[in-house]
Amino acid sequence: MQESHQPRKVTAISAIGYGMGDLYGGGQGALVATYLALFWNRFCGMDIGLTRIVDDASLTVEKLHASLTALSPQSTLDRGYAVVQNADGHVIDDAGKVSAGDHLTLTLRKGVITATAQ
Repeated sequence: MQESHQPRKVTAISAIGYGMGDLYGGGQGALVATYLALFWNRFCGMDIGLTRIVDDASLTVEKLHASLTALSPQSTLDRGYAVVQNADGHVIDDAGKVSAGDHLTLTLRKGVITATAQ
């Protein structure tokens, strides 16, 4: 004998309350999140509170991704900076550590340049 699964009901008040982030600057993301919460609640039996926890975790992951992207060496190169390394591969952060004739590698956003210090 199979148990019948009764979907949970979502009241207009809880749906509107969940979507209020849209009025406070949540934008389309809050609206989409509201519809996803309603979908999960109606068809998958996921509680709105649990859906909010999942949404909050997703937002945290997105913020961490943005932070990591901003701090990545590639983002620095994309802004026009270069990474200068000596022949041993060590990053040069002081011009006083470079002597005439040292072989240098300059890594740019697109490509690598080899040079000799003068």
